[in-house]
Amino acid sequence: MAVYSPDAPALDYPFVEIAGATPHQGKAVADLKRTLLYGAATGPRSDLRAPGGQALRLTETGRRVEAQGQRSAEIPAAEKVAKVLSQWAGVNASARVQVLIDVSGSMSAPVPGTGKSRLRITLEAAENALHLFKSTSQVRFLAFATKVDGDRDHREILPMAPVGEQLAAVDRLRAVHAVPDGQTGLYDSVLDVYRLAHEEWERGKLNLVIVMTDGRDTDPGGISRENLVAELGKLSDRTARCR
Repeated sequence: MAVYSPDAPALDYPFVEIAGATPHQGKAVADLKRTLLYGAATGPRSDLRAPGGQALRLTETGRRVEAQGQRSAEIPAAEKVAKVLSQWAGVNASARVQVLIDVSGSMSAPVPGTGKSRLRITLEAAENALHLFKSTSQVRFLAFATKVDGDRDHREILPMAPVGEQLAAVDRLRAVHAVPDGQTGLYDSVLDVYRLAHEEWERGKLNLVIVMTDGRDTDPGGISRENLVAELGKLSDRTARCR
């Protein structure tokens, strides 16, 4: 025979009266509520039963069915609802991500207590982060230092592709090495990749540029921080983006 633990959860059947019912519907609801609370006129076994078959309300003081009502929660303001929906949409959205990884000489420095370089830890973090994106998200990986691709300070490691394809090709990410004499061409690289993200911007997705670096810009021939901020400001203009 089955023996049920007294600690096992019991089913709960909330009774909710909805406003706006017609008189006929209201009478039906009232009759059903009276039946559930006090038993049906046709006999003691016609109402809800416990697992053992006993009536849920044996007496007027029985606690198996409670008549105490619950106060309805107030509907939040439209602004709060819109904010929550917007946050949920953002969390649940697919992404289009540009990941810019520093491969300058300083990234080969060891991280105390790990036996790994700064670059190795950064690459592992980038690989682990792939598992956090939705499968419908797309990611591109780029490395930057100074003049790593002709006169450009950045080069592509893995092209834009869905997360699943990037996980299958992760060996190419693991094979990246620091450029021994490379300087940190940070500002030029950020601007170029932001422009790329701007050109490839997709509506309905989280369009992101993620920069993973260990320090400040050290490229003597690169743009200044002030110029970088000014150019990014121009690109972030919504009307310019729509054109």
